[in-house]
Amino acid sequence: MTQKDLAKRLKMSHSTLHRLERGDRDTMLRTLEDLSEALGCPVGDLFEPGRLKIPPRRRAQMRRG
Repeated sequence: MTQKDLAKRLKMSHSTLHRLERGDRDTMLRTLEDLSEALGCPVGDLFEPGRLKIPPRRRAQMRRG
């Protein structure tokens, strides 16, 4: 499947998908779920280990519960 095919399946532009892949654009969980479904992999496989960046304020909120 090409990037253009995947973008069409996800109903987004090829350029948007490209920016997501490069990490230049944030996305919603639903988009990640759709992407993982289209690729046949778990959502976690879409991330490189150690590359997930959570803003400090959000980390603090997660610790507090």
